[in-house]
Amino acid sequence: MNDHLTGPGRKLVTKADIFSVLLCLGAILPGVLIYGRLPDRIVTNFDLSGEPANYSSKAFTVFGIPLIIAALQLILCIATNFFFSGTRSASSSREVPADPEREHESGKDRINAFVRFMMPLSLYIALIMIFLYSLELLRDVLAVTGCLFAFICIVTGNYMPKLRRNFLIGIRIPRTLADQEIWDMTHRFAGGLYIFGGILAIPVTLAGKYPALFAIVVLLLVIPIIYSEAVWRSRRKKAADISKTET
Repeated sequence: MNDHLTGPGRKLVTKADIFSVLLCLGAILPGVLIYGRLPDRIVTNFDLSGEPANYSSKAFTVFGIPLIIAALQLILCIATNFFFSGTRSASSSREVPADPEREHESGKDRINAFVRFMMPLSLYIALIMIFLYSLELLRDVLAVTGCLFAFICIVTGNYMPKLRRNFLIGIRIPRTLADQEIWDMTHRFAGGLYIFGGILAIPVTLAGKYPALFAIVVLLLVIPIIYSEAVWRSRRKKAADISKTET
């Protein structure tokens, strides 16, 4: 039996994809084991001051959230395979920038591994924190979340400069997707920025300044986009100046 379902000229679902989806479904087990100890209404969202902002039923938290995440994980894996397993079908009429390094196997494997295991890991961490809070074993969820965010930023920052141009992961805006050099410059800049942001997030979190932590998140999302736009405009201006000089 083949280890994947196939579409026109591409692998759609691999064994690793199925394993990652099963990992997501496995997150139901911890909730089942403590189901009788959980309250009927469980806090699943917090505001910027660390206070409960939204409640969900016990059944939805234990069963619904893992099922939804498992479905999203399957869709994400299929999308990853679609973009990284060869050329799109000729029937697709949408024009996309050519990716000269799309077939680079090591880069593809790193992206696939990231996609397959980051969401299950995040799901387990989130559910464990929710359950601990519900059982009154953890009081400051945002402090733990902030520290995890800092760790993820530092790890991601080290990885981003090595990320090859693709249509699924990274700073995927028209400027970066259309130009390899802008992609590389933007991700080198963003890598250092994410490391700095992650280091800065640690004392901010420990001080309980959660609105400031939210501001760091927003800045980490926005600044690389502004930088890529600035690089594109600078390159266009230089090209225009050269053109004027030659004429």
